[in-house]
Amino acid sequence: MLINDNPHIDFSNEIIKASLKNLSYDTQCESRDEYLFGLIKQSAQKEKIKQTIFQALASGNFDDYNFYHLCNLVARFATEGEEEARKAIYKRYYSDPFGFCQNCDEEVIVALDGMEGLKRIAETQGKALLENSERYVTHWSATGLQEKNPQINVYEELANAAKENHYINIYYDAIVEDKENRPKWKREKYSYETITEAIEKNKSVRIAEKWKKEISKRDIRKLADDMLRQTERKRIASYLSIFRTIKWPYEYKNLLNYARLESMQNKKWRSKKWDMLVERACDALSFFTGSDIRELALEKLKAIRVPCEYTSLLVKNYKKGDAKLLTDIIMRCKNDNEVHSIAVGVIEIYETNKTKECKKPLEVIYEKMNCGLHRKDIVKILIESKVLSNKIKQEIQFDSDEDTRKLGTELIDFAGRADKR
Repeated sequence: MLINDNPHIDFSNEIIKASLKNLSYDTQCESRDEYLFGLIKQSAQKEKIKQTIFQALASGNFDDYNFYHLCNLVARFATEGEEEARKAIYKRYYSDPFGFCQNCDEEVIVALDGMEGLKRIAETQGKALLENSERYVTHWSATGLQEKNPQINVYEELANAAKENHYINIYYDAIVEDKENRPKWKREKYSYETITEAIEKNKSVRIAEKWKKEISKRDIRKLADDMLRQTERKRIASYLSIFRTIKWPYEYKNLLNYARLESMQNKKWRSKKWDMLVERACDALSFFTGSDIRELALEKLKAIRVPCEYTSLLVKNYKKGDAKLLTDIIMRCKNDNEVHSIAVGVIEIYETNKTKECKKPLEVIYEKMNCGLHRKDIVKILIESKVLSNKIKQEIQFDSDEDTRKLGTELIDFAGRADKR
């Protein structure tokens, strides 16, 4: 929006900064290469920006997620026929084919050049394997290409190329061996026995919604009974992880007692005292309504500066007027991590409790938070509650998240159709 309104201003330094470093909150989950690609193409300084990022990629001095971000961005230019972009990608790969970003390199090369790209990978890896037999390659690049292109017999073409090229032959033999010897992973169905075994190994088990029906009501009660016999906090916390998605089968008194304990979330990460017992107890209580649950929620939400463990207590115990309390909590947050931790709980509250008073707290999060994935959730709730402001409505047409942009486009299209009627 700034670029559109100020065509005389040079924003190239800002675009370059965002190209070389993924500025999203969770760089593993949220990529912005597609968004930046559009900005660069629109910029009057396009050539300057392109040359800078192509050269930066070829240098390869990046940590992993910033590299994925930049590599995918440069690949978009290569897809449009920019030969310098393609050269930068191959130059970086040839310089260190077993580097920390090997998988991203190979994925991009195969996406760009298909079978020919895979043959280049094979030759490069074969040379490296010849120089150092302890190097390790996987079959995933070849198998991935095969899955996306069933009309090509990838392994047969590689085998034919291997007859003419010694290096490709070395690579081909290595990936065939990897494919044949790699153990087949199969998820065990959830049951009393499998969950108990996991907990005995000090693992927590958070069961996804799509799999919770695998566990019988009888097994759920047996697991609850086992939890009630535990005395160690960490062991209780492991059992409670089950009841974050599966409703506790008895009355909630015991869960409330756990939620009232001292929280260890602020203890040093992974220290002997650190555990998630209180947070998981509060999550388990999100299935229940009760005046005593609400009383504890209000006590903690008012007393603690960033009470992220306790927001789930309001999911089934929210009352009109609580929006002010939630807004005050969000305003107390001082950094991205604090805002994000509170945002998760507030979003859950307003997904369950449809009310127009969600507007203020969600708008405050929208302005303070840098997570595109949760920003989309916020926009959805504001739209469903019919309280989306014109400011946000205009902004989301240019959001860095594609799904959020679609929400903005749908709103504009709907308004246009309404005007015509």
